[in-house]
Amino acid sequence: PYHFGGLFSILNESHFPKVTLRKSIHPVSMSSRLGGCISVDSRDYPIRKPRGEVNVGMMASSLSASVPLSNNISVTLSGRIAYLNLLYGWLLKGHSTDISYSFGDGCLSFNWLPSERDRVKVTLLANSDRLVMSERDMLNDIGMRWRNAVASASWIRTGRKLTASTTAFFSYFHNRLGITLPGQKLHAPSGIWQAGVKTDLNIHLGSGGGSLTSSYPDDPVTDDSSCSTGSSHWLQVGGELNLASFAPQSAVASGMVSADSPNVWTRCFEARLFAGWNRRLPACFMLSAGLKGSLYGCGSYHSAHLLPMLTGSWQKGKHRLVAHLSAYPQYLHQIGFSEIGISSNFWIGASERVPAQLALAVSLAWEYDPAPEWRLKVEPYWKRILRQPEYVGMVFDLVDPDYDAENHIESVSGFNTGCSLTLSGTVGPVSGWAGYSLGIARRRFHDFPDRLLPANTEPLHSGNLFLAWTITERWRAGLNFVMASGRPVTPVREVYMLGETVIVTYGSRNSDRLPLYHRLDLSATYTCVTNLSSGHSLRHYFNLSLINAYGQRNVEFAYYRLDTSDYSFRQRRVYSLIRFMPSLSYTLEFR
Repeated sequence: PYHFGGLFSILNESHFPKVTLRKSIHPVSMSSRLGGCISVDSRDYPIRKPRGEVNVGMMASSLSASVPLSNNISVTLSGRIAYLNLLYGWLLKGHSTDISYSFGDGCLSFNWLPSERDRVKVTLLANSDRLVMSERDMLNDIGMRWRNAVASASWIRTGRKLTASTTAFFSYFHNRLGITLPGQKLHAPSGIWQAGVKTDLNIHLGSGGGSLTSSYPDDPVTDDSSCSTGSSHWLQVGGELNLASFAPQSAVASGMVSADSPNVWTRCFEARLFAGWNRRLPACFMLSAGLKGSLYGCGSYHSAHLLPMLTGSWQKGKHRLVAHLSAYPQYLHQIGFSEIGISSNFWIGASERVPAQLALAVSLAWEYDPAPEWRLKVEPYWKRILRQPEYVGMVFDLVDPDYDAENHIESVSGFNTGCSLTLSGTVGPVSGWAGYSLGIARRRFHDFPDRLLPANTEPLHSGNLFLAWTITERWRAGLNFVMASGRPVTPVREVYMLGETVIVTYGSRNSDRLPLYHRLDLSATYTCVTNLSSGHSLRHYFNLSLINAYGQRNVEFAYYRLDTSDYSFRQRRVYSLIRFMPSLSYTLEFR
């Protein structure tokens, strides 16, 4: 899911209270991906009492309700709707640009405890977004509509020597990008769906005490209890089978030039087996070793990998150090235009022309806790990237009557390296955290064999600062500052019109960037509690926030436009929705 402008959380935080981020250090059970993993989970157990939350704001409203159906069954239903144009329409109109944006999402979770050792969870999610940017004087429009749907059903059984988890899942994404230029209309639909089942078994082999129900860590490489007396070891084995069908971006063009490439859906499969051995050792050491085997097929193309993983950790007093070595494959690729700088990406599967990706990774993590309320974390990493696809085509390629997305994809190799630093702590009534990340991603393109150029997704610099000040029992203030380097883009140098053919000359791949993004948000919240005679309580939250407090005009994305009045061709920058945007909201919680 992607929500335009950075105003809204990706998912409804009332429905998904648990978020786990794994950056470069992964367990052996992680799916075939080169990067990090964000796990977003609803509640694991049924609730015993009804609870709910209603939020009404000037930009969006949400509702979440949890109801117990019995002592061991409960259902949670949540929904959100955004209506920016209703109250902020005047802020979304620039000198010559009108912006229209809306989205809605809904979630449903079902929790069931059939026995003391078993639990079952079913989760459904769907969202739909619509964005239109109209340039009045030039008659240029960019429109996007995208939809997501996710469904999963999990069964977890916990025992003294064995913990088993099985999950069946389905996901769907569809995107329709539309661009209107003088005398030309372009549409580029794309989509993907994926279904599969995954099983994970954790087998306890022996220890100096304890059992899986009390001591087995969800993720051995980041378990804080690795410094313990005695030793223990266990196996983690499992497998996963995925079926996917994807439709790469196709082109439908009308006007001066017509094109109509079919939206063809292609099917593929991925089978994966993994096994890991984990052992806690005396002197606060822990070792995890694993092996991952995978097989992928798409038509006549097949790819197989058998790759190792090794992780070691050591903890002493206030220090903890983790080292990780591994290799990862990836068979599904997300790519998109590099001269727009917007979420116009689409998915394809590995094939003869776009083979499977591979990464060889070395990662470290050092944590230092000088005091109970303070923590410093430093995480450097390096990855060798092989055969990563980059989309080297441009928007104007869509007018080609014989447009084929795979003809504009180039497999490139290079490296990713960087480091992230995070400091969190509390001083009296003030708590917060600060983070900075440097991420360098360089690739060697066929057109520039002697140079390592930025990848389309190179983040470079990013930083965050969050502070929360508890002024009184009822009043709380907050500050949030975000900063990030602009996304790499490929500049257009020259454009020629020869009859009905557009000829474009570009600069070096990803050699330009959008401007630095930075924003300061301020907020104040008043809280009061009403206790009811039934034993429940009502919590009232009144929140006043100022988004982009100093009015920075951040560039959301850029594209190139043709002015038919003087036949000039310029880059057009579209600025963010957010500029001096005050907002008032009211939240009611029933517990």
